[in-house]
Amino acid sequence: MKFGIVGLGRMGLSLGKLAVERGHEVVAWDPEDWARKQAEKAEMPPVANLEDLVGELSSPHVILMWAILSGFYPNERSDEHQHQHRPRPHGSTERLP
Repeated sequence: MKFGIVGLGRMGLSLGKLAVERGHEVVAWDPEDWARKQAEKAEMPPVANLEDLVGELSSPHVILMWAILSGFYPNERSDEHQHQHRPRPHGSTERLP
Protein backbone atom coordinates (compact mmCIF):
# COMPACT_ATOMS: atom_id res chain seq x y z
CA MET A 1 0.00 0.00 0.00
CA LYS A 2 1.19 3.52 -0.75
CA PHE A 3 0.03 6.37 1.45
CA GLY A 4 1.04 9.81 2.59
CA ILE A 5 1.87 11.18 6.02
CA VAL A 6 1.48 14.84 6.90
CA GLY A 7 3.32 15.71 10.11
CA LEU A 8 6.65 14.09 10.84
CA GLY A 9 7.06 14.61 14.55
CA ARG A 10 7.53 11.67 16.90
CA MET A 11 4.25 9.97 16.00
CA GLY A 12 4.19 10.60 12.26
CA LEU A 13 7.83 9.64 11.73
CA SER A 14 7.53 6.52 13.90
CA LEU A 15 4.39 5.41 12.11
CA GLY A 16 6.04 5.97 8.73
CA LYS A 17 9.16 4.02 9.70
CA LEU A 18 7.06 1.10 10.89
CA ALA A 19 5.03 1.12 7.68
CA VAL A 20 8.21 1.11 5.55
CA GLU A 21 9.63 -1.76 7.62
CA ARG A 22 6.47 -3.72 6.88
CA GLY A 23 6.72 -3.18 3.14
CA HIS A 24 4.50 -0.14 2.55
CA GLU A 25 5.45 2.90 0.50
CA VAL A 26 5.18 6.19 2.36
CA VAL A 27 5.33 9.69 0.90
CA ALA A 28 5.96 12.31 3.56
CA TRP A 29 5.50 16.04 4.10
CA ASP A 30 6.22 18.38 6.97
CA PRO A 31 6.80 22.14 6.98
CA GLU A 32 10.16 21.67 8.75
CA ASP A 33 13.32 20.91 6.76
CA TRP A 34 14.79 18.76 9.52
CA ALA A 35 11.69 16.54 9.55
CA ARG A 36 11.78 16.03 5.78
CA LYS A 37 15.47 15.07 6.05
CA GLN A 38 14.60 12.50 8.71
CA ALA A 39 11.91 11.06 6.45
CA GLU A 40 14.37 10.74 3.59
CA LYS A 41 16.81 8.86 5.85
CA ALA A 42 13.96 6.52 6.77
CA GLU A 43 13.22 5.73 3.09
CA MET A 44 10.10 7.88 2.98
CA PRO A 45 10.51 10.27 0.05
CA PRO A 46 9.62 13.78 1.21
CA VAL A 47 7.71 16.16 -1.03
CA ALA A 48 7.92 19.95 -1.19
CA ASN A 49 4.23 20.69 -0.58
CA LEU A 50 0.81 19.15 -0.04
CA GLU A 51 -0.12 19.32 -3.72
CA ASP A 52 2.91 17.17 -4.55
CA LEU A 53 1.92 14.72 -1.82
CA VAL A 54 -1.50 14.20 -3.39
CA GLY A 55 0.10 13.97 -6.83
CA GLU A 56 2.33 11.10 -5.68
CA LEU A 57 -0.64 9.00 -4.59
CA SER A 58 -3.10 7.09 -6.71
CA SER A 59 -6.81 7.24 -6.09
CA PRO A 60 -8.23 6.70 -3.55
CA HIS A 61 -5.80 9.00 -1.74
CA VAL A 62 -4.88 7.77 1.72
CA ILE A 63 -3.25 10.46 3.83
CA LEU A 64 -2.61 10.30 7.56
CA MET A 65 -2.26 13.62 9.34
CA TRP A 66 -0.38 13.94 12.62
CA ALA A 67 -0.47 17.47 13.90
CA ILE A 68 -0.40 18.96 17.35
CA LEU A 69 -1.35 22.59 17.54
CA SER A 70 1.32 24.17 19.70
CA GLY A 71 -1.20 26.51 21.32
CA PHE A 72 -2.98 23.56 22.90
CA TYR A 73 0.04 21.87 24.44
CA PRO A 74 2.73 23.42 26.60
CA ASN A 75 6.24 23.59 25.24
CA GLU A 76 9.37 25.55 25.88
CA ARG A 77 8.23 28.35 23.56
CA SER A 78 4.89 28.94 25.23
CA ASP A 79 5.62 28.67 28.97
CA GLU A 80 3.68 31.84 29.76
CA HIS A 81 0.53 30.44 28.12
CA GLN A 82 0.89 26.79 29.02
CA HIS A 83 -2.18 26.62 31.25
CA GLN A 84 -4.48 28.89 29.25
CA HIS A 85 -4.92 26.49 26.35
CA ARG A 86 -4.64 23.15 28.11
CA PRO A 87 -7.35 20.79 26.84
CA ARG A 88 -9.84 19.53 29.40
CA PRO A 89 -10.93 15.90 29.59
CA HIS A 90 -14.32 15.26 28.02
CA GLY A 91 -17.08 16.19 30.44
CA SER A 92 -14.68 17.93 32.81
CA THR A 93 -15.93 20.85 34.86
CA GLU A 94 -12.40 21.83 35.89
CA ARG A 95 -11.85 25.59 35.70
CA LEU A 96 -8.63 26.72 34.13
CA PRO A 97 -6.52 29.30 36.02
